[in-house]
Amino acid sequence: TFFDALFPELYTSVKERAEVNTIKQILATVGLLCAFLLPGIFIGDLTDKDGYLINGIVTSTIVGISLIIAIVWGAKERPEFAKDHKPEFGFIQGMKYTFKNKGFVLYTIMFFLYEYLLLLLGTVIPLWGLHVLNVTDTFQTSLLLGAIFIIGLVSVVLWNFLDVKIGSRKAFAISLVAYFIASIPLLFVEDYTLAMVTIIFTGIGFGGQLYFIYLIIADVIDDDELKTGVRREGSFFGITNFFMRLAMVLSIVTIGMVFTTTGWEDYVPNPGVNV
Repeated sequence: TFFDALFPELYTSVKERAEVNTIKQILATVGLLCAFLLPGIFIGDLTDKDGYLINGIVTSTIVGISLIIAIVWGAKERPEFAKDHKPEFGFIQGMKYTFKNKGFVLYTIMFFLYEYLLLLLGTVIPLWGLHVLNVTDTFQTSLLLGAIFIIGLVSVVLWNFLDVKIGSRKAFAISLVAYFIASIPLLFVEDYTLAMVTIIFTGIGFGGQLYFIYLIIADVIDDDELKTGVRREGSFFGITNFFMRLAMVLSIVTIGMVFTTTGWEDYVPNPGVNV
């Protein structure tokens, strides 16, 4: 969003960015937590259409109110940066310079995979809970996702410390390794309690991804300004948002392909209910 694009120019020092990003990610994690838990509250039965309708109404209301507050009372651009767009490159030249920035290309790949993973988790974990862990309560399944974000929220303190101590890039690499190692047992777990314990450890590494994913791009933008003499937050965030949408599409395509090749596309209607 435009608020993400404002972050690098509103807060220019490492200390400021670390402090503000901590607050930002805490609130973002609370929002994600609510997004994953609310459906479990309103959608008791996955085949009940009314639950989806109620969830949609409640979610739309919350989003609408939040958007109004953000637009009216949200962050504003600093006056000294308000005219930075005037000396900016043309569209073609800007795209050329953007994709020549190796740091940004690497970041975009990481950001794409992060969004792709996040979307897959939101779709697959409810099915994993039902068909692998044999959990029929949708709220219990939602708690698995909730645990990732709760632990991620708590671990923000740790990642903030490592950010200041060893730098964003090294700390982010540590979070990726921690997440990968902790998630391996999920391939073998078939018990809800063990799954929850594994998810808790996974949440520590996931918290690092939540913390650093928008912090690193601020460093990339600063480095680009030193090379080109122009601040181009709009170009960078525009491209990353494109890949965010691409991740949404590919996550759906991936799940569809997996379900199709494993027989999940076979739908057996329940007479008197579905037909």
